[in-house]
Amino acid sequence: YFEDNRNFSSEELRIQSIAEENLENEILFGAPTATATTIFGSPLYGAPFLPNGDSYFLHNWGHDSQVALYAEANYTLGPVTFIAGGRLSHTWFDFTTFTEEAFLPATFGNTGSAKSNPFTPRLGLQYHINPNNQLYATYSEGFRVGGANAPIPPSYGCGPSEALVGKTPPLSYGPDKVQSYELGAKNSLF
Repeated sequence: YFEDNRNFSSEELRIQSIAEENLENEILFGAPTATATTIFGSPLYGAPFLPNGDSYFLHNWGHDSQVALYAEANYTLGPVTFIAGGRLSHTWFDFTTFTEEAFLPATFGNTGSAKSNPFTPRLGLQYHINPNNQLYATYSEGFRVGGANAPIPPSYGCGPSEALVGKTPPLSYGPDKVQSYELGAKNSLF
């Protein structure tokens, strides 16, 4: 048995200026949200069953929300364009999860939440050789909000490698970041 319900929404406001001399500006405000509910049941042959016929049952609820402001400015001086931008976000998530199994009718669950306020910059340089050819270099950073892992039922224990060091898998994980460097050319051949 498997059921997976997900709801996503996003709202965005974009303000962009018309080029004034050598400067262009763009400001973007966004507020995406996501809600996910997952239900998973698994029959094990020869095992006692829960009332719905499954021997193992997992139910997860999670909410992931972000509010962000992104701004970018492009300044052109002759054949060179300088780009500077950044995104300031406020992210948060919460989760509730529980498992139930026929071997141990008591439920085992976990709840948690986390917040973070990452800033992710973007810097770039473009050199326009002519109207049809351009060289560019870009540096940017990315960010992904943390999340939750489903708990392992107590009777299942933990994996062999974790048991050797007396650790169990984490119930949640933190955010991660990435740095990106890009060099390239954009050309119109025809």
